[in-house]
Amino acid sequence: TPLTGTNLANMGLSGQPVIYLGGGWAHVNNTPFRLYKHFDHEGGIRTPMIVHWPQGLSRTNQWENLPGHVIDIMATIVAATGARYPAQYNNHAVLPLEGHDLSALFTSTNIFNRNLGFEHEGNRAWVSGAWKLVTKNFTAVTGGPVANTLELYDLNHDATELTNIAATQPSLLAQMVTNWNAWAVHVGEPTADYINPGQLFSPVSPAPTANDLFVDTFDRPDNTNCDASAVGMWGSRVPPMGVDTAYFEGYEGSGSPANLAVAGKVLYKAAGGMVECGLMQNFTGPDLVVAGGFSVAWTVQEMNSDGTDNANRYAGFGVGLTAAAAATGADINTVPPPGTYAFRGNGGSNKGVADAFVELDYNGNIKFWTNGILVNTVAVGANYGTVTVAYATGGFTTNDLVTVRVFFNGRQVDINAADTNSLTRSFKWGHNDNNYLGFSARAANYVKVDNLAIRKLPLAAGLAVDYAVKYGLTDTNSDPAADPDQDGVSNFAEWAFGGNPAANDPYIASLRGAQVTAGQAFQFTYQRLNQAENYGLHYRYFTSVDFLNWSEVSPQVIAVASNEDMDGYDIVTVQLPAAVISGKDQLYLRVLVESIP
Repeated sequence: TPLTGTNLANMGLSGQPVIYLGGGWAHVNNTPFRLYKHFDHEGGIRTPMIVHWPQGLSRTNQWENLPGHVIDIMATIVAATGARYPAQYNNHAVLPLEGHDLSALFTSTNIFNRNLGFEHEGNRAWVSGAWKLVTKNFTAVTGGPVANTLELYDLNHDATELTNIAATQPSLLAQMVTNWNAWAVHVGEPTADYINPGQLFSPVSPAPTANDLFVDTFDRPDNTNCDASAVGMWGSRVPPMGVDTAYFEGYEGSGSPANLAVAGKVLYKAAGGMVECGLMQNFTGPDLVVAGGFSVAWTVQEMNSDGTDNANRYAGFGVGLTAAAAATGADINTVPPPGTYAFRGNGGSNKGVADAFVELDYNGNIKFWTNGILVNTVAVGANYGTVTVAYATGGFTTNDLVTVRVFFNGRQVDINAADTNSLTRSFKWGHNDNNYLGFSARAANYVKVDNLAIRKLPLAAGLAVDYAVKYGLTDTNSDPAADPDQDGVSNFAEWAFGGNPAANDPYIASLRGAQVTAGQAFQFTYQRLNQAENYGLHYRYFTSVDFLNWSEVSPQVIAVASNEDMDGYDIVTVQLPAAVISGKDQLYLRVLVESIP
């Protein structure tokens, strides 16, 4: 039965006391402002107030457009009456006033900038002068930003909030997010309401590489069918992966059947428990054996949950699934019906069917599972970022060994703390020639992931692309061979030597110093990735006296020290063999970095 009843003319009268307009008419009633009560857009919070006080007003019949807030009422009454605001009541501390005294506006204009924070039923806003950050907790069926998208407006020029300028103002957006989170802490908002800085990732796409098997940037129109379009997909396995042939979408939680969607150019898990979704491709074959294996990477932009069961809120992916398992999926917290499977499992009654599963959890940990058993938990300090996993293997038959390396934001994670000589873990394929992949996400509210990339080994090219993307470079500008900042150093070398691919800094990839020791030995210093071999990198050294003819040399490493100013990089000092400099009055040195299998 419509809440408005069967006769609109009687709404609000005897027998039909409820007055209910519905969202559409509520929106119209707030013309020209956007949305309505419940939301923090202007249609929901911009409300007129009438002040009547003949003895206290010298301004009459005038509009004042300075924004006030309900928190200002108490402060204004205290000032107007001369009352003393108490510090305590009945031996309990009273919170200090939050609002502004508006009484100065009763007699004169008094323009001042102010900051205002809002949170109402999952909708958030921060107003700083004319700038406004706002989010809403639903996705409109008629388009517009997806739920919880960060929206930024200039209210001086766009009071109706039609032009979201968040993408063009990244620094301002980041500061507004920081300010809202600080306000949320101050007023005691639940942590689930905080705005995760992971949402500030720029909308960038990786460049294609020769090793790409399947890459999906999700840069296509919103749709609850994840592969309704193949736009944003590429790789040697596309085709056959494409329209309606990329994703199984087997388990989408207990709520809406559209719990998993492409929305806002990311893969979006909406509220309603968890989702598991397999890929319609068996990632095996001679080309992967020749390459030595494959890697899987994606960027977790945000996990938003409700503070319950945090250890089991996560986003991750599993390998070694059968086609049947990849096509189903299940909730980790239930015993799945016969014929259905949970990829990750819960370490108990729900046995995960992935041969190996790697996740980033809500508490900021990387977890490694094999056959539904949790093997290792490593704190990485953030629940958003890029997770890359390399699977090195010589075959895809049952019991073939697979060595796993995990990287978070481009730095290797020690998933084998029990072994001081190894950062890796191993497992064996559980099924002959079955390596379907499946991803899984579980959070009470929502999860956003972007840029799924499955590539052949070695890792180096993919990590170089991710490094460029981290600095905001997109598409061809993030190609390993590209030099978008035109400083003579490619993106690959910027990564290997620790440069900024988006800023002209050629000195980073050059020698940091050189000296002749007292014993007439020649030493030089440069910066490079620590544990370079783990990234599939090899540094080589060449000398020349004329820039025309180069000879490879094998210098002695004298010292290696971590660069405290740049995480993950070492300052290396090496010494040339005496024979290399003997009899020469000039010498040129070149350091070459290359990818190795």
